[in-house]
Amino acid sequence: MKTSYSWIFIISKHYIVRIQSKKDSEEICFVQNRDHGLFIRQRNPELIKEGYFIDERGNKLGKHNGIVYYTVGQRKGLGIALGKRVFVSKINAIDNTVTLSDEDALYKNKIRIREENFIPFDALEKPLEVSVKVRHGQSETKGLLFYKNNELFVEFEKQVRAPNKGQSAVFYLDDIVVGGGIIDEVY
Repeated sequence: MKTSYSWIFIISKHYIVRIQSKKDSEEICFVQNRDHGLFIRQRNPELIKEGYFIDERGNKLGKHNGIVYYTVGQRKGLGIALGKRVFVSKINAIDNTVTLSDEDALYKNKIRIREENFIPFDALEKPLEVSVKVRHGQSETKGLLFYKNNELFVEFEKQVRAPNKGQSAVFYLDDIVVGGGIIDEVY
Protein backbone atom coordinates (compact mmCIF):
# COMPACT_ATOMS: atom_id res chain seq x y z
CA MET A 1 0.00 0.00 0.00
CA LYS A 2 1.38 3.40 -0.97
CA THR A 3 1.58 5.99 1.75
CA SER A 4 2.02 9.72 1.89
CA TYR A 5 1.62 12.50 4.37
CA SER A 6 -1.82 14.00 4.93
CA TRP A 7 -2.19 17.35 3.19
CA ILE A 8 -4.86 19.96 2.82
CA PHE A 9 -5.32 21.61 -0.57
CA ILE A 10 -6.19 25.31 -0.29
CA ILE A 11 -7.68 27.19 -3.27
CA SER A 12 -4.34 27.48 -5.09
CA LYS A 13 -2.76 24.47 -6.73
CA HIS A 14 0.66 25.79 -5.67
CA TYR A 15 -0.14 26.56 -2.04
CA ILE A 16 -0.44 23.53 0.20
CA VAL A 17 -0.12 23.29 3.93
CA ARG A 18 0.83 20.09 5.73
CA ILE A 19 -1.72 19.52 8.47
CA GLN A 20 -0.16 16.49 10.14
CA SER A 21 2.53 13.88 9.66
CA LYS A 22 0.19 10.88 9.93
CA LYS A 23 0.52 8.66 6.88
CA ASP A 24 -2.53 8.18 4.62
CA SER A 25 -3.32 5.57 2.02
CA GLU A 26 -3.44 6.57 -1.64
CA GLU A 27 -5.02 3.27 -2.67
CA ILE A 28 -8.24 1.54 -1.66
CA CYS A 29 -6.98 0.78 1.85
CA PHE A 30 -9.51 -1.95 2.66
CA VAL A 31 -8.61 -3.98 -0.46
CA GLN A 32 -5.73 -6.37 0.20
CA ASN A 33 -2.95 -6.60 -2.39
CA ARG A 34 -4.67 -3.81 -4.39
CA ASP A 35 -6.74 -6.52 -6.11
CA HIS A 36 -10.15 -4.88 -6.42
CA GLY A 37 -11.30 -7.64 -8.80
CA LEU A 38 -10.73 -10.29 -6.12
CA PHE A 39 -12.45 -8.06 -3.55
CA ILE A 40 -15.57 -7.79 -5.74
CA ARG A 41 -15.48 -11.48 -6.72
CA GLN A 42 -15.40 -12.54 -3.03
CA ARG A 43 -18.32 -10.33 -2.02
CA ASN A 44 -20.49 -10.17 -5.14
CA PRO A 45 -19.44 -12.93 -7.55
CA GLU A 46 -22.62 -12.42 -9.58
CA LEU A 47 -21.26 -9.04 -10.71
CA ILE A 48 -18.33 -10.62 -12.53
CA LYS A 49 -19.25 -12.14 -15.86
CA GLU A 50 -17.09 -13.05 -18.80
CA GLY A 51 -17.75 -10.98 -21.87
CA TYR A 52 -16.12 -9.97 -25.11
CA PHE A 53 -13.35 -7.69 -26.15
CA ILE A 54 -14.54 -5.90 -29.28
CA ASP A 55 -13.02 -3.49 -31.76
CA GLU A 56 -14.52 -0.09 -32.59
CA ARG A 57 -16.78 -1.66 -35.23
CA GLY A 58 -18.18 -4.19 -32.76
CA ASN A 59 -16.24 -7.21 -34.04
CA LYS A 60 -15.48 -9.77 -31.32
CA LEU A 61 -11.75 -10.09 -30.64
CA GLY A 62 -11.79 -12.57 -27.74
CA LYS A 63 -13.16 -13.09 -24.26
CA HIS A 64 -12.45 -11.03 -21.18
CA ASN A 65 -12.73 -12.08 -17.52
CA GLY A 66 -15.16 -9.36 -16.44
CA ILE A 67 -15.34 -5.59 -16.86
CA VAL A 68 -14.27 -4.96 -13.24
CA TYR A 69 -10.71 -5.88 -14.23
CA TYR A 70 -10.26 -3.10 -16.81
CA THR A 71 -10.04 0.68 -16.99
CA VAL A 72 -10.08 3.16 -19.88
CA GLY A 73 -6.52 3.78 -21.06
CA GLN A 74 -5.22 0.40 -19.85
CA ARG A 75 -2.79 -1.46 -22.11
CA LYS A 76 -1.10 -4.03 -19.88
CA GLY A 77 -2.73 -7.09 -18.35
CA LEU A 78 -5.50 -7.43 -20.91
CA GLY A 79 -4.83 -11.12 -21.51
CA ILE A 80 -5.23 -10.84 -25.27
CA ALA A 81 -2.62 -10.61 -28.03
CA LEU A 82 -3.57 -8.93 -31.29
CA GLY A 83 -0.14 -8.37 -32.82
CA LYS A 84 -0.22 -4.66 -32.09
CA ARG A 85 -0.53 -2.37 -29.09
CA VAL A 86 -4.16 -1.88 -28.08
CA PHE A 87 -5.77 0.04 -25.26
CA VAL A 88 -9.11 -0.09 -23.48
CA SER A 89 -11.08 2.76 -25.03
CA LYS A 90 -14.57 2.01 -23.73
CA ILE A 91 -16.25 -0.21 -21.14
CA ASN A 92 -19.93 -0.97 -21.65
CA ALA A 93 -21.57 -2.46 -18.56
CA ILE A 94 -24.91 -2.91 -20.34
CA ASP A 95 -23.63 -5.34 -22.97
CA ASN A 96 -20.57 -6.43 -20.91
CA THR A 97 -18.03 -5.48 -23.57
CA VAL A 98 -14.59 -3.91 -23.44
CA THR A 99 -13.64 -1.98 -26.57
CA LEU A 100 -9.99 -2.16 -27.62
CA SER A 101 -8.51 0.51 -29.89
CA ASP A 102 -5.31 2.15 -31.00
CA GLU A 103 -4.03 4.79 -28.61
CA ASP A 104 -5.36 7.59 -30.84
CA ALA A 105 -8.93 6.64 -29.84
CA LEU A 106 -8.20 7.62 -26.22
CA TYR A 107 -7.82 11.30 -27.07
CA LYS A 108 -10.98 13.37 -26.64
CA ASN A 109 -12.00 16.96 -27.39
CA LYS A 110 -14.90 17.57 -25.04
CA ILE A 111 -16.48 16.43 -21.77
CA ARG A 112 -19.83 17.04 -20.12
CA ILE A 113 -19.78 17.72 -16.37
CA ARG A 114 -22.36 16.96 -13.66
CA GLU A 115 -22.45 17.91 -9.99
CA GLU A 116 -20.39 21.01 -10.72
CA ASN A 117 -19.25 23.19 -7.88
CA PHE A 118 -17.80 26.66 -8.29
CA ILE A 119 -15.75 28.28 -5.54
CA PRO A 120 -15.38 32.02 -6.25
CA PHE A 121 -18.92 32.45 -7.66
CA ASP A 122 -22.34 30.81 -7.42
CA ALA A 123 -22.84 30.13 -11.12
CA LEU A 124 -21.01 30.44 -14.39
CA GLU A 125 -22.54 33.49 -16.10
CA LYS A 126 -20.70 33.25 -19.43
CA PRO A 127 -18.11 31.00 -21.10
CA LEU A 128 -14.80 30.99 -19.26
CA GLU A 129 -11.32 30.03 -20.47
CA VAL A 130 -9.78 27.74 -17.85
CA SER A 131 -7.11 25.10 -17.40
CA VAL A 132 -8.57 21.67 -16.69
CA LYS A 133 -7.14 18.59 -15.04
CA VAL A 134 -8.99 15.30 -15.64
CA ARG A 135 -6.55 12.63 -14.43
CA HIS A 136 -4.10 12.37 -11.55
CA GLY A 137 -0.56 12.81 -12.82
CA GLN A 138 -1.71 14.39 -16.07
CA SER A 139 -0.95 18.00 -16.96
CA GLU A 140 -3.65 20.63 -17.12
CA THR A 141 -5.10 21.42 -20.54
CA LYS A 142 -6.60 24.73 -21.61
CA GLY A 143 -10.28 24.64 -22.39
CA LEU A 144 -13.49 26.59 -22.62
CA LEU A 145 -16.01 26.03 -19.83
CA PHE A 146 -19.59 26.76 -20.93
CA TYR A 147 -23.26 25.87 -20.49
CA LYS A 148 -25.38 24.59 -23.36
CA ASN A 149 -29.03 23.61 -22.74
CA ASN A 150 -28.40 23.83 -18.98
CA GLU A 151 -25.54 21.32 -19.16
CA LEU A 152 -21.92 22.19 -18.38
CA PHE A 153 -19.24 21.33 -20.95
CA VAL A 154 -15.50 21.72 -21.35
CA GLU A 155 -14.15 21.94 -24.87
CA PHE A 156 -10.39 21.42 -24.87
CA GLU A 157 -7.88 23.49 -26.83
CA LYS A 158 -5.98 20.26 -27.55
CA GLN A 159 -7.16 16.69 -27.07
CA VAL A 160 -6.90 15.07 -23.65
CA ARG A 161 -5.85 11.43 -23.11
CA ALA A 162 -8.41 9.07 -21.59
CA PRO A 163 -10.87 11.27 -19.70
CA ASN A 164 -13.38 8.85 -18.23
CA LYS A 165 -16.97 8.98 -17.01
CA GLY A 166 -17.11 9.13 -13.22
CA GLN A 167 -13.73 10.80 -12.80
CA SER A 168 -13.32 14.30 -11.43
CA ALA A 169 -12.43 17.35 -13.48
CA VAL A 170 -10.89 20.39 -11.77
CA PHE A 171 -10.95 23.90 -13.29
CA TYR A 172 -8.23 26.52 -12.73
CA LEU A 173 -7.84 30.21 -13.53
CA ASP A 174 -4.10 30.75 -13.43
CA ASP A 175 -3.22 29.05 -10.13
CA ILE A 176 -6.63 29.48 -8.49
CA VAL A 177 -9.08 26.57 -8.25
CA VAL A 178 -12.33 27.82 -9.78
CA GLY A 179 -14.26 24.61 -9.22
CA GLY A 180 -14.83 21.12 -10.45
CA GLY A 181 -17.30 18.36 -11.13
CA ILE A 182 -17.76 14.78 -12.25
CA ILE A 183 -17.23 13.76 -15.88
CA ASP A 184 -20.62 12.59 -17.14
CA GLU A 185 -19.90 12.05 -20.85
CA VAL A 186 -16.85 12.08 -23.09
CA TYR A 187 -16.81 13.23 -26.75
